[in-house]
Amino acid sequence: MHQMTSAELTTRWTRWAKQTVADNSDPRRCSVSFCAERDSTAFDRMLWPGYIGESYSEGRVLLVGGVHNAGQLRTNEMVALADFAEKWAVDELSDNDTPYVDLIRQSYLTSAQRIWIRERQVWGLLDDIVEKLGLSWKQIAFTNWNKCKSPTTGLPGTKDEQKKEQARLYLAHIDAPEAILKRLPITELEPVALFICCGIASVVDSIRTANLQTRIVRVFDQPSVFNRFAPPSKFPKKQDYPAWLDEDTQRYKLIAENGFEKPFPLN
Repeated sequence: MHQMTSAELTTRWTRWAKQTVADNSDPRRCSVSFCAERDSTAFDRMLWPGYIGESYSEGRVLLVGGVHNAGQLRTNEMVALADFAEKWAVDELSDNDTPYVDLIRQSYLTSAQRIWIRERQVWGLLDDIVEKLGLSWKQIAFTNWNKCKSPTTGLPGTKDEQKKEQARLYLAHIDAPEAILKRLPITELEPVALFICCGIASVVDSIRTANLQTRIVRVFDQPSVFNRFAPPSKFPKKQDYPAWLDEDTQRYKLIAENGFEKPFPLN
């Protein structure tokens, strides 16, 4: 079986990322992004493909968050990334994706290390998973299963009626099980381990019924960090966060030792 290199996997991911950013007519695009700010900045308009490390083939782990939280994740680096990505995605004359990929890596890692990684926050939990697996962020990929930013219900002057309407639109968008897996680059990246930080039933049901060939699948909650949901055929027990992470770490290390491309029991 062919052992894919990080360069090959990055190329596959980049094609998917470009389509994600460029396709403004995509029905999966989040309606919540188009409220008062629809014509303001690229950061507000963009769909966010996520991040891929330069040594992804060495780790083959895909981490998934829920939604791009516009308030918490707005950094100077991410604003600059959005401006660049929006132009890059529609530039049909250029076939050089290296500047975009380089900027993705710099923007995400700088922002995460300076601001996002906090104890009992989503990025703090994901960073803990990366560390326990014995990896670095250069060896994993990250995306949100919901590509738009979260609703800005906390803005000063937002009325209760507006907050309720934004929340309704947001929930109507994310509660679409048939579309959730289409938002994840599983085909492009062929991860051996998939960790999804989310407790919404529609997400869990999509994963349960997908019959993925990914060898480790874990869906967990934040901030309670319990494994509320998981595919019963693989992880039937409800366990506290440290317990299931220890279990998954051992399984992952066995897979890595045997080679990612070699057959390994799914259960």
